[in-house]
Amino acid sequence: MAIEFQNVRVYGLGESMRRAQHSRLVGDISMEDLGSDNDIRLARRLGNRPIGSGHAQYLVGITVQCDLRAPEYWWMHAGRYHWWQTVSSQSKMYSLAKMDLDDLMGPYIDHVILERLKVIQESYRATESKDVWLTLLASTGLGYERTAAITSNYMQIKNMASQRRRHRLPEWLAFYEWAHTLPMFTELTGLPI
Repeated sequence: MAIEFQNVRVYGLGESMRRAQHSRLVGDISMEDLGSDNDIRLARRLGNRPIGSGHAQYLVGITVQCDLRAPEYWWMHAGRYHWWQTVSSQSKMYSLAKMDLDDLMGPYIDHVILERLKVIQESYRATESKDVWLTLLASTGLGYERTAAITSNYMQIKNMASQRRRHRLPEWLAFYEWAHTLPMFTELTGLPI
């Protein structure tokens, strides 16, 4: 597994498409019949404008929440771009000593290294030595997979997907594919599949 999205929820899709009318409307907006043909037509036109043009601002109102599991090397790379808020995340310090290392490590970790980590983990379980625990923590590489609950929005996901569409890490390619599974994401952002 390169990256895994679970428990994905999307909020505010119809409401944000309707509210995209604010820039051209005089008076109040009705929240009845959300997702009408007019809503979709305007949302598509605005959402397909170039990134950074300001026309697709309504995409910020379409909230995405999910549990995301990815290797540490991806989290370190993705964290530089601030495209989500972390609601809660798995603690490496607590999970390493308790969980099955085969379940925590990604497919690219060297088998010899994984076996050595298991020996260190067993030593910690037997002794509960702080030094052994620190050795286990420090020896765990970037192939360790961590899960976090994140909140983002269609605008941020559009930006990240467009920037990482042809990245060499398979996790970014999977991220791009996942973005297109979100309701109406392709139609509203104009990003090619």
